[in-house]
Amino acid sequence: MAKPLPTNVSTSFGNFLKQFFEKTPVPGQTFEQNQLISFGNTNHIIATYLGSNGHTARMVTKPAEDSDNRHYLMLVEQAGHFSATEEIEASLQAPHTPTRSLVVSDATLMVTKSFLPPVPWPSIEWEKAIVETAGKELCLPIHQHHTSPHAQYLLQQIPEGTPLDRAWAAPITPWSTKFRWLMAIVRTLQQFAGVGVLCPLLRPEMFLVDQAGRLIWWDLSSLVPLPIPEGYQPPKVIELAPELLESPQLADFRAGIYAFGMLFARLSCGLDAIHEMIQEDSFVPLLNATAMTMPEWMRIMTKCLFPTIPRRFPTPAQKSIDPTGFSELLEALQTCELEVCRHHFAIATATNIGTVRSGNEDAVGVMIEQVHRHATQRERAIVVLADGMGGMASGEVAARITVDKIRTELARDLGITSRAAEQQTNPEDILAASVASENNTAKLVAPDSKIPTGKHVQEQYATKLYSLIEATNMEVLATGNSTGSAGMGCTLEALILDNEIAVVGHVGDSRVYHYRNGKLTLITTDQTRVNRMLINGQLTVEEALNHPRRSELEQAIGGRPAIFPDIHQFTTQPGDRLLICSDGLTGVVNDSVLEAILSEAWTVEKMANYMLSVAMAAGADDNVTVAVIEVIGAS
Repeated sequence: MAKPLPTNVSTSFGNFLKQFFEKTPVPGQTFEQNQLISFGNTNHIIATYLGSNGHTARMVTKPAEDSDNRHYLMLVEQAGHFSATEEIEASLQAPHTPTRSLVVSDATLMVTKSFLPPVPWPSIEWEKAIVETAGKELCLPIHQHHTSPHAQYLLQQIPEGTPLDRAWAAPITPWSTKFRWLMAIVRTLQQFAGVGVLCPLLRPEMFLVDQAGRLIWWDLSSLVPLPIPEGYQPPKVIELAPELLESPQLADFRAGIYAFGMLFARLSCGLDAIHEMIQEDSFVPLLNATAMTMPEWMRIMTKCLFPTIPRRFPTPAQKSIDPTGFSELLEALQTCELEVCRHHFAIATATNIGTVRSGNEDAVGVMIEQVHRHATQRERAIVVLADGMGGMASGEVAARITVDKIRTELARDLGITSRAAEQQTNPEDILAASVASENNTAKLVAPDSKIPTGKHVQEQYATKLYSLIEATNMEVLATGNSTGSAGMGCTLEALILDNEIAVVGHVGDSRVYHYRNGKLTLITTDQTRVNRMLINGQLTVEEALNHPRRSELEQAIGGRPAIFPDIHQFTTQPGDRLLICSDGLTGVVNDSVLEAILSEAWTVEKMANYMLSVAMAAGADDNVTVAVIEVIGAS
């Protein structure tokens, strides 16, 4: 969060600036460029002066060790470092030289100063108009605009935060956040283009990530109008588009496309790889310097960084729609995000009748949808498990009906089976529930429709699932009454996976577990009378484990007309593992053993089979059924 503005600045703004800029600098040592800017350092004030000749100078102040007096150094940039000089006073007070000064003080203030008479560019009014009309998403809001007889000032507040390159490299920063930052930059570049402004140079140090994770573009000193004015002197840096160094007046907004490509490449690959790319005139060094293997990422690199201008965004077909290329670049970033951030699901199921029963009343069904086409990368999965109520009439029928109805109707409602007949030679194989040992996985292709994502989709899944469980309960109840099997029923675990979204519908005492980073978490709550007594403190854990009525359900599919399923919503990430199981497993295998199995570097098939083997070794007095799911990241 940004620190509050100092009282003396807000009440005596002119005096503060007058005192600051009229100090006489003292020559001193040489500073490297990366020593100058330090966010959050209370001992630095940095002023940047941009002269009309294109030269850059910076003034650094720091308090004396024994007093509040400040020492001032005027630092002139020469080949990447700054040397001290005494010329700041004359430079800043030249009456007709347009200048701009930036002050970073206590990670709180940035002051922009331009001497009158103003010119269209560069000037305070020009920069103020950019911020207010095109920079609202990322740029710092203007806290105060002040005019004195000799100068104009802008006051903007810089919050505490982390430079973009450090935030990008942090292991805890997910790719979804990185793409959110990138797309915010492109949208702002597009807004700048809308008011005729080009950003020819983008560097990570121009951006800050605040404590809320919001990207802030605090340094706008590289912006220029288009067409580029006569006399513009581009900085001689490697990240600049070739045309800006050769014929800047002929440059267009595709120089901004190049600048973005350089920023993306620097964040993804590093500066050394950029040097190699330019020296070798090849994009291969970028590919070799990153773990990124997604083809759309490489397409973005090439379409941004081609030295030949027509090869960059936009493509010829899109040029008439948006000649700047930023709209097409945004679409490419969205596609790349889908490639990088999409989740794959490895799923295995296993079931066994156990050591006591003669039949299997459990059922499990799996359905997977995979969609791969340009601008659409998606994988969804439905996993349904039911445990027929032991000792009840036709428990296996209730489980079969439940798995079949939940799986097929969910797939239909979500659009997964709409082209099943085209994709499968035997549609019945898709629709049949995977009962007992009949464990199938159907891979389908969805119709070419726009795929929604986000929190609202998760809520839609939860709503659909709740209604479907109610309808399934009524169907099982009616089937039992009409066939002379009144009282048949089953438990239910229904899981929907869509990228990071996970939604579970739960009835009974089968379970869903979530394993992440070495820790196993039980998602569901057993709907049994004994478990309720345990939760209410009426039983100890040991008493609950040995209670004679521990398997007596309070809710079951087909038990009674009114049912109140639990709906659980959570998110997954690559590396997560999920376990769905009947109580035949958890009745004889404790959670610590399951956690240990899920921590192994095994395939999901081996984990599922091993769990059943452990249950058999423990006696397995009930049917045992499991589904193990591993979430795999594309990148």
